[in-house]
Amino acid sequence: MNDPANTSNIYKSINQSENRVILFLKFIIKKIIVAFIKMFRSNNAFTFGNKKFDFFIHEYNTTWMNERKVEIPIALSFISGHKNILEVGNVLSHYVDAPWDIIDKFEKGERIVNADVTDFTPNEKYDLIVSISTLEHVGFDDDKKDTEKIVKALLNLKNNCLEVGGKMIVTLPIGYNKEMDKKLFSGQLAFDEIYFLKRVSKHEWKETQKNKITSVQYGHPFPGANSISVGLINK
Repeated sequence: MNDPANTSNIYKSINQSENRVILFLKFIIKKIIVAFIKMFRSNNAFTFGNKKFDFFIHEYNTTWMNERKVEIPIALSFISGHKNILEVGNVLSHYVDAPWDIIDKFEKGERIVNADVTDFTPNEKYDLIVSISTLEHVGFDDDKKDTEKIVKALLNLKNNCLEVGGKMIVTLPIGYNKEMDKKLFSGQLAFDEIYFLKRVSKHEWKETQKNKITSVQYGHPFPGANSISVGLINK
């Protein structure tokens, strides 16, 4: 007579093995797709601030299909030359070596501090703060909604985390948080400079003006953000 417990363990082991094989195959397929895109796509670059950038193509989060393909190269261009860096939201470590401090309310990691961005106060201030598509969630995806929380977050980062002479770069997806959009377009956020990029086709992004993206929808006609803002704060 078969032992039900032993049979269950056998099936469980088989399922685990199958899952590992499926995950491995998915990983290999993504690697092949990335290599194919890099080799054969003719239009594999965009312009921002009169500089030409290669689209960021990476298997994690399939960046070629969303706004990460422009956010990551822009953010990395600011990081060059800075040593004392704070990242708000754990994004870049999924793509590159990230030997800097990170605050993220939920994710766990060696250099990640689980803190609320509105009241985080470091022991030492930073000469560069970077945040990639994170602050739109502040006060919006919380259990208790607070449309002013993103304002408080930016002011706290500027006043209590950024050193004199430092710079902050923040990317935000347009259309995801309508209340944030209103504050962004009306100048209520603490940015000294704001730039915009719009997805003009399945594979192309172009820098554009504010009046061209105020009605852009999130998730339509393409997945994820169809436009992003790049906000700069100087201290």
